[in-house]
Amino acid sequence: MKKLLFIAIGFIITSCSNKDLDRDLAESKIIEHFSIPCAEVANFQNETLGRTSIPQKHADFIRQGYIYINSEGSWNNRYFLTEKSMPYFSQENNIIAGNLIEFNEITGIKFNDAKNQAIVEFSLKRKGITPFGEFAERFEDETINLQLDFELFDDGWRIKETKLDERFVPKEVFSNYH
Repeated sequence: MKKLLFIAIGFIITSCSNKDLDRDLAESKIIEHFSIPCAEVANFQNETLGRTSIPQKHADFIRQGYIYINSEGSWNNRYFLTEKSMPYFSQENNIIAGNLIEFNEITGIKFNDAKNQAIVEFSLKRKGITPFGEFAERFEDETINLQLDFELFDDGWRIKETKLDERFVPKEVFSNYH
């Protein structure tokens, strides 16, 4: 009887190990890694342009009051953010919020032969598009399809380093935008 109990406890411990990467575990790891819901950064470069080459897209943004141009010399103009832009700007991190991100779904998991590495495909949804997100041509409820590399360690599955870490930031970085 003791032997049977010992085998049963061993089976339960083994079956509850963190070695199996399934969709639920992958989702929880992704949500934790990116602090989802989070913010997606909008790329809005402070470009130097020739005095006569202001694209229509920028001119519309100027008219809406989110940026202004300050001339620096006879041939160069630079964009600057206005007070109207400040709720979407993190001065500490020097980044602009484009939108919020929510988790959508795991769309697939592919393991290597040794089952110690996996590629997880998943999708996110864009929500709460800011004027800078609109400028970057992002849309409400737009789905983003991505993939991450996972690796099995002695303490469980971990997400490998990714350039996505620069793209998604905790929404608390933007004190006035949530």
